[in-house]
Amino acid sequence: MVLDAKIKDEILEEAKIFLNLSEKEVEDMKKSKGVDFLVSAPFIVNSSEPKKVALLHLVTYLGERRGARKFFKQYKGQGIENRLAPLCEFIGGDEELIKEYKKILKLFSLRDHKADKNVDRDMKKFNPILEGENMEDEIQELSIEVNKSNSKLAKMMKEDLKKDANGIGTFWW
Repeated sequence: MVLDAKIKDEILEEAKIFLNLSEKEVEDMKKSKGVDFLVSAPFIVNSSEPKKVALLHLVTYLGERRGARKFFKQYKGQGIENRLAPLCEFIGGDEELIKEYKKILKLFSLRDHKADKNVDRDMKKFNPILEGENMEDEIQELSIEVNKSNSKLAKMMKEDLKKDANGIGTFWW
């Protein structure tokens, strides 16, 4: 974890209150690389209001997970960037680091689509891979770019990048 544990706990506690999360959900989030990434990024990119942005990213992500999926659906022909847009808003910050954050977020989201394709097919859930979109080249290209980077964000995610897409099941939570 990159972020000080006290700050992360403070943000998780606010999300717990706001979304009426259980203690188990909070404990699970403390172990999640994806949650760690979302909450740490505003501090790493030097947002002028990192706690606010971290909470907004976390609440948006958890809202999607806990029932607001219809507002975050991705549709055929619509790039994944549209779905990720609410998680890519910052108040101030280093533009180059924000671009890198967006690349990493997109990479893990594409890999998540790849890992979930069988489950998504069974649940009749939209998955661009099931619609015939070939994301392998984009996944490969983004993986190379992120692996070459020496930024704090990229270093934070390098271990997870070594896993194939099927090994990232616990990344988000």
